[in-house]
Amino acid sequence: MSNRLRLCQKNDKLLNKNSRRPMKITVQEETFVGKILNKIALEVDKEQMTIAELIQYKVAHSVATHNAAIEVESKAEGTQHEVEAVLNKNASQTYAFKRELADPEKETYRAWEAFKTNQLIVLIDNSQAESLEQEVLFSQDTVASFLKMTQLVGG
Repeated sequence: MSNRLRLCQKNDKLLNKNSRRPMKITVQEETFVGKILNKIALEVDKEQMTIAELIQYKVAHSVATHNAAIEVESKAEGTQHEVEAVLNKNASQTYAFKRELADPEKETYRAWEAFKTNQLIVLIDNSQAESLEQEVLFSQDTVASFLKMTQLVGG
């Protein structure tokens, strides 16, 4: 192999290393005993970030999914046949809870507060994150686990 070809390959590797190509990491929500409730491939645009940024990415993805589902439901309600609308009118009036669009910024602050008060535990490749400022280096094999802790009554 010529020196010029090696130099070009080396430059390509450096460019690829320094470019911000999206990377997918595995993010899962787990119970305390390790049962996986939800698993997604979360696209991140940098190899290194803080736990706070990771939580923000995860919350943004969850909020986008939640809001998209509500929009689909709204459109489906708007396309009901006339007979369905009449029959469902009474049901919708008695249905007390209406799903609302979530605010990603508000939900991010709630998640950060939950992390600070140990109501949310984040594991990166089975190692517990210590603080929101902790830096994490990601690879394609990284698994981030989110565990929501439930408070006991009277405890």
